[in-house]
Amino acid sequence: MMMQRTGLRRRHDRPGGGRAYSLVEVIVAMMVLSVLFVAVMNTVGAARGARLQNVDRARGELLAADLMSEILQTDFAEPGSPTSFGVDFSESVGDRSLFDDVDDYHNWTSAAPQMRDGTPIPDAADFERSVAVAIVLPASTTEPAGMKQIDVTVLHRGKQVAALSALRTQAWQQPGAAGGVDDADLDVAGPGGVSP
Repeated sequence: MMMQRTGLRRRHDRPGGGRAYSLVEVIVAMMVLSVLFVAVMNTVGAARGARLQNVDRARGELLAADLMSEILQTDFAEPGSPTSFGVDFSESVGDRSLFDDVDDYHNWTSAAPQMRDGTPIPDAADFERSVAVAIVLPASTTEPAGMKQIDVTVLHRGKQVAALSALRTQAWQQPGAAGGVDDADLDVAGPGGVSP
């Protein structure tokens, strides 16, 4: 009796009867796993980057609030010379400890933020702070200037991470005066001037 060939071949049979994987199947499986691994690593990296951006933004907001608080504690106008605007000659040498009114901070910029006395702020070397002060109400017949807008901007490695604005009036430094304001009007804005 002759055995016929059925045309069915058993490939990759092992002696125990279990099927083995071919080299092509192993390579395809490794490629699929590699693509999945890259996708997971990109997701983890993006999440870490977003967390670091949030930390930088929070630190920038604290640096902006600290500087704004310092500015708001100074006089509205130069003592003894209410018509001058900007830094006087005697205030231009040294650190900010010589600034005695709001507009002394106009166009002030500092890389590696420092406290008012010049002491470096720890872990803030990558940040930069700048201030702009502008008169927003024209002078009246009784006051030299009606209102000043103070804008503090904080950059981290050249990218804006925080901005803070405040309006300051002459009446604010005299809270008991008629029509005086008891607090400054603060408006926190994120990058691009958008409120969070």
